[in-house]
Amino acid sequence: MSAESIVDSDDTFARVHGAALRLLSVRERTRTESIRGLCRRGYPEEVVVEIIDSFVERGWVDDHRFALLFIRHQVRFRPRSHQLLRQELRKKGCSDTVARAALTELLEEDPDIFSEHVLALEACRKKIRTGGTERERVLRYLAGRGFSLDQAAQAWNEAATIEST
Repeated sequence: MSAESIVDSDDTFARVHGAALRLLSVRERTRTESIRGLCRRGYPEEVVVEIIDSFVERGWVDDHRFALLFIRHQVRFRPRSHQLLRQELRKKGCSDTVARAALTELLEEDPDIFSEHVLALEACRKKIRTGGTERERVLRYLAGRGFSLDQAAQAWNEAATIEST
């Protein structure tokens, strides 16, 4: 290996390392999401994987921590079913095992916030507050958020009662 190629590889490593740090400084990401983002920017996959794996070892990238933060954020701003949350986490690169463990942990931590019934009720109440007063329209909205028809109907009945008082 020539001195020039050693310098090039060190330069590439430093550029990818810097780009990875900048990427993670914006928000928490999964290992897979970090690798995809850097490779999409044209960095060599072998170097990207090596750097992100070193970040995982240091605890700078943690799929479980990401899943907990993601679920908390989604529940607060865009309530949806556990099934849909797991599906979105898988798209971000979390394994189903990690997604289920995070949901279970949060449900055990605070069932009054993270139970499917409470999530359906909160989504329904938000829709009603923003002008969704037609039952069928609200039920379709809740179905789009991953709730079953039974969960949606129960949430509608409770929310309509609460909102009318």
